[in-house]
Amino acid sequence: MSIKTIDLQIVGMTCPSCSAAVERLVDTLEGVKNRTINHETNNGVFSFDENKVSEEQIIAKINEGHYKVKLENKTIELPIVGMTCPSCSAAVERLVDTLEGIESRTINHETNNGIFTIDPNKVSEQQLIAKINEGHYKVRFENKTITLPIEGMSYPSCSAAVERLVDTLDGIKSRTINHETNDGVFTFDENKVTEEELIAKINEGHYKVVLENTTAFAFEGVVPACPVCGNKGQLVPNTVFNSNVGKQAREKINTEKDNYICMDADCDVAYYNAENDTVVSKSELKRELWYKTGTEKVIACYCNNIDTDMIKEAVVNHGLTSWDDIVGHYRTKVIEKCETLNPSGYCCRSTFDGMVKKIQEEL
Repeated sequence: MSIKTIDLQIVGMTCPSCSAAVERLVDTLEGVKNRTINHETNNGVFSFDENKVSEEQIIAKINEGHYKVKLENKTIELPIVGMTCPSCSAAVERLVDTLEGIESRTINHETNNGIFTIDPNKVSEQQLIAKINEGHYKVRFENKTITLPIEGMSYPSCSAAVERLVDTLDGIKSRTINHETNDGVFTFDENKVTEEELIAKINEGHYKVVLENTTAFAFEGVVPACPVCGNKGQLVPNTVFNSNVGKQAREKINTEKDNYICMDADCDVAYYNAENDTVVSKSELKRELWYKTGTEKVIACYCNNIDTDMIKEAVVNHGLTSWDDIVGHYRTKVIEKCETLNPSGYCCRSTFDGMVKKIQEEL
């Protein structure tokens, strides 16, 4: 969880009912953790989970009502390629001048850039860029390289899971993700994808970008209890359901919300959500959960469909003990897509290693 706190000026409020009206709007957004709205100072302080809602979405939601967020003017500098003479600058000026909210603009064909002061209440930076790009001369950013801390990775398959998510974005030039150092180095085309979009895409999966000024996800502190057994479960990425849940049960799962897997061996529940309005039982799954009581086929690696009987055969008859050797013994093409194929969304290797150790102890 990445918690961010912002202070917004909200104009027009005069009494407590005004503050309450803003509160009701904001409370419809998932991810807002705290909000303090003061009609006397005409402001609101909001703490929210950046993985679920953005500052822009909060502002837009408030602005749906009678009272409006008042943003300060913003000055930005944009690289504009292709200009060679004053008439080129003038062509860009004419386009920009059609936008409401442009307070000033200085466009220089010699330095190929433009400096703009805009009223964010009337026009956004994205709208300004789009307007310029309607003409012959284009806003073109250089490729940008950033390093992001990514928490929770422990094996190469974890890095691969992040890579698969990132590769769905247009504009990624290169990515090097290291599970040992828990970070990723990304080079991307800012004309096609933003840093915020890159972070949001990574955070759709199990492994999370946690920046210095944000708070890491505290599993024990926020995971709700299973509505049947009362024990806390474990957050799962919403990518696990297509592979593991039957079609009829899958239709009742809201993937816009956080969902959890019940880890109690004796409980009939497989998945549930915080509101307890959706419960998927283990009988509604395509494959059994390895840790549940009564499971007939105990699968150790869901990606490659390796069960404990196969592990025992590999250990006893072939002397194999590592995940790589055992899986490679049975599968010529090894698959590592834990975030979609494993019911928990986690890499199976630690569980797999535990099963191997238990088999060795029993010999």
